[in-house]
Amino acid sequence: MDRHYLVYPNPFKDDITIRQELLGEYKLIIFNIEGKLVTQIENIKNVKFTLKSRHLEKGTYILQVDNGIQTKEFKIIKTE
Repeated sequence: MDRHYLVYPNPFKDDITIRQELLGEYKLIIFNIEGKLVTQIENIKNVKFTLKSRHLEKGTYILQVDNGIQTKEFKIIKTE
């Protein structure tokens, strides 16, 4: 079954929240616009996860949400 994700707010200033409709383990992978790996968080089991983005500089990123079966990509923008 396909999983649906919400990523908000986007653009964001401080934190960004990832919410999935179904239970299950997943991981988050963030790449900068050049494709360089910025961060990876594995074994997330919460329906709702808030990513603290203090380590991210202002700019555009690609957020991958991977549940082991499929990967969804989101373009996210940090404003400050």
